[in-house]
Amino acid sequence: MFNLKNLSDDELMKLYREEKDRDTQVALTAFNEIYSRYYEFLYSLCHTRFYDSVEADIMFEKTWERVRKYPKYSRDKHKTVFATWLAKMARNVSVDIDNQRIKGDIVVDDVANTELSDDGEEKSVSKDVELMTDALAALPEREKEITLTYMEYDTGENKYLPRDVIKTLCAKFKTTAPYLRKIKERSLAFLKNYVESHR
Repeated sequence: MFNLKNLSDDELMKLYREEKDRDTQVALTAFNEIYSRYYEFLYSLCHTRFYDSVEADIMFEKTWERVRKYPKYSRDKHKTVFATWLAKMARNVSVDIDNQRIKGDIVVDDVANTELSDDGEEKSVSKDVELMTDALAALPEREKEITLTYMEYDTGENKYLPRDVIKTLCAKFKTTAPYLRKIKERSLAFLKNYVESHR
């Protein structure tokens, strides 16, 4: 067994990149060490982003899948600590999960099959993903937050927000539950129309 606990995050990622195709045991040990260091950090990040524990777990697993497949982090190159780079990867995964909740005939490719550039950003994504990201960015902050919150709780079987979440949103935006639903419906229609009109 290799003891890599004294290596920095940068050294661990470099070792994993160099050995993953040559010495699987060394690579596995390096990855397990970085995984153990940032397990709690990423787990907390994912479960803060999504109330739904299933989606949070999906975000958690897909983020580590990306790290394994595209281990391109370098402290010198990215000029940031590993945690920041990992959080950026996780954010991209969470955007994909949000996009996949959009109803209608919008088709979103699985980002697990999307190639990343050296800085961890998506290099080639489907047109619909790009358009949906643009559409979400075009929404006002109130509409975006309300719509994404509804989307987080729309599991297919349950399309309703918990009462405490509704209460929080109503207090934050000084509105009522029926108007929250109207905002959500208008925003989803805007997202769908935006994608269809820009294809």
